Amino acid sequence: ASELLTGLIRAKKWKHQYPGYVEHDSPLFAYRNKLGRFCGRAADAPYASSQQFFSKLMMKREQEFYNSLKSRSYDNTWGGRDGLRNTWILSMKEDFDNLYTLRDGILTLEQAFHDLCGGVTSIESKTEDDETNSAKEILEDDTLRCDIELESLGLAIGGLWHCKESREIFREIISTSTSIGIFALGLDLLCRNCQAYLEATKPTITRKAVSSVSNYDQGMYTNSGRLTRSA
Repeated sequence: ASELLTGLIRAKKWKHQYPGYVEHDSPLFAYRNKLGRFCGRAADAPYASSQQFFSKLMMKREQEFYNSLKSRSYDNTWGGRDGLRNTWILSMKEDFDNLYTLRDGILTLEQAFHDLCGGVTSIESKTEDDETNSAKEILEDDTLRCDIELESLGLAIGGLWHCKESREIFREIISTSTSIGIFALGLDLLCRNCQAYLEATKPTITRKAVSSVSNYDQGMYTNSGRLTRSA
């Protein structure tokens, strides 16, 4: 009975957003992103959170998702003749010691993934004629901030972001941050949204099904060219 009462009190405090209320046992505090959990060589462990390692991680994640995303894109400007991708890779290799270069790098990567995912959001938000709040205003408002979901969830995923506001908030957080930890969390979020988009847009017709249909069509015809009943 006491646990039920405690749960109801905590739910009410969280719903009404009482000032200073924090759930110290929230799973958020136990979250560890891929950069925070180092699984490489023991000699490299002290440098796992360095700018150089983050630069390598960004290039690795870009390479993992690029081939899958470009096959779903009709207009690939990222890996096209403009050389944007090669320029980005070169800057990540040469200027990794510059924190602002890394910040611009993850924002550029977000723009590339956004375009490769179609350049649209899953839910069309307010039109241009309606009044909208800026990303900074949403972050400063406790009520509006809790209504925005940055991670793409569900099956109806049509782009990299759930809505227009989600993308604006992400870019606002990254552009105003100077912490490698925040950049790493942002990169991990991009990868999860890309994976969700790939799973939601994967082809429904498999190679085995196509082969079965082809064999069925071939079995309907004989050498004489007449349409016969298949066995």
